[in-house]
Amino acid sequence: MNEKGRPDVAKARSLVLLVVASVALSACWGLPIPPPPVSGLVVTQATPATVTLSWANPAAGFVGVRVYIAEGATPPPGPGAGISDDYVADVQDATSFTATGLTAGTTYSFAVVAYGADGYHSDARSATATTGRATAIDGGGVHTCGRLETGAVRCWGDNSYGQLGDGADVSSIEEPLLSPDAVTVVGISTATAVSAASSHSCAVLADGTVRCWGYNRGGELGNGTFASSSTPVTVVGITNATSISAGNGPSCAVLADGTVRCWAGNDQDTVPVSVPGISTAISISAGGSRACAVLADGTVRCWGTGELGNGSPNYSFTPVTVTGISTAVSVSAGGSHSCAVLTDGTIRCWGQNARGQLGDGTTTPALNPVPVNGISTAVSVSAGRSHSCALLTDGTATCWGYNNMGQLGNGTTTTSTSPHAVAGITAAAGITTGDDTTCALLTNGNASCWGWGGWGQIGQRIPVDTTVPVSVSSL
Repeated sequence: MNEKGRPDVAKARSLVLLVVASVALSACWGLPIPPPPVSGLVVTQATPATVTLSWANPAAGFVGVRVYIAEGATPPPGPGAGISDDYVADVQDATSFTATGLTAGTTYSFAVVAYGADGYHSDARSATATTGRATAIDGGGVHTCGRLETGAVRCWGDNSYGQLGDGADVSSIEEPLLSPDAVTVVGISTATAVSAASSHSCAVLADGTVRCWGYNRGGELGNGTFASSSTPVTVVGITNATSISAGNGPSCAVLADGTVRCWAGNDQDTVPVSVPGISTAISISAGGSRACAVLADGTVRCWGTGELGNGSPNYSFTPVTVTGISTAVSVSAGGSHSCAVLTDGTIRCWGQNARGQLGDGTTTPALNPVPVNGISTAVSVSAGRSHSCALLTDGTATCWGYNNMGQLGNGTTTTSTSPHAVAGITAAAGITTGDDTTCALLTNGNASCWGWGGWGQIGQRIPVDTTVPVSVSSL
């Protein structure tokens, strides 16, 4: 402005001429001209181990784009700070980048710069993101799902029926569809609980509703149809769920009033129906052909086809009381056996035992609960198809039963009728079993899996089995 408060046109013209002259001199003397910077840099996704960035490249005047990363909230030093070659990726003309192998629950800063043919860089554009942290995982037949602290759900493994929930087209595939890399379930951002069955998965949302996805030819999705879906659909009539268990027979939810509703299990129950006689349930587990609930008084009720723990081999489609258990804190229904953790840290199991899955040192089936050998500090238990695993108070894990694929995690394929420590697991926060696979949620928010890996269910891109835990790097 001049002294009259008006734009100083002459001074503005001089500035423009100076810039033009500077560019002309740079061109004349061969001095480098920096390219324009990228624009619109945003973080599009943050998982426990990855962060994805996207941006728009300059219209012209650049050769490629480089990405810099630093741990913490301070942007990483970029070009001009003496470390212009210390970038993590040269993405050329790409407009996105995914950083992998990050630590869960950690803040990272990113700088993205464009560079020209002479190597000269633009100004940096920066962004900051905190990686998510998994808070729960649950194994189905040959896939696993995890809930992140953000409320998102990610799944990996078999996706033949859309049970990973990523919207994949599974209508006509010549080869089995699977993903060893965890994928994000479409449209879920407020999950409070997640559960995986053989060919479908379910989640409870913060508003108390339930979403399910995957196979539905037996009414597994609870939406009143038999149409499978690779994206989540709403379970009919549930608005106050607190927990969920997706089973290979019925799937069940505990409601805020302590009642239980289940669906599937027979061709008539395509929508949830109330389970009679239960009004104080605190947790639920649906297995191969039955379901079990822990009640507020510490007792356990089971119903379905066999292995009900009440001393009888007969089926019962109304809940019966499991014999001799009055201090249960959790229950898990497996393929043909079930297990419960008691308040004193011991575990009781009942049902079939041909593979030693009851953990009592025998292969004798039990109509009533029997104690698992050598466990007195259990936090939780998970019953798989023919093996079982427990999380202990010191963060270690122990498994017993069938071990043909290394699902016991002790470095062998030898079946065991008593518990054996899982190799290398010292900081677990959760444990879950699939058909012949086991996974542990770690305290750092990552996961490790072991056993059968032919469908990508242990999170490895090469479909191999492993007798010891390996990290699920993409969760």
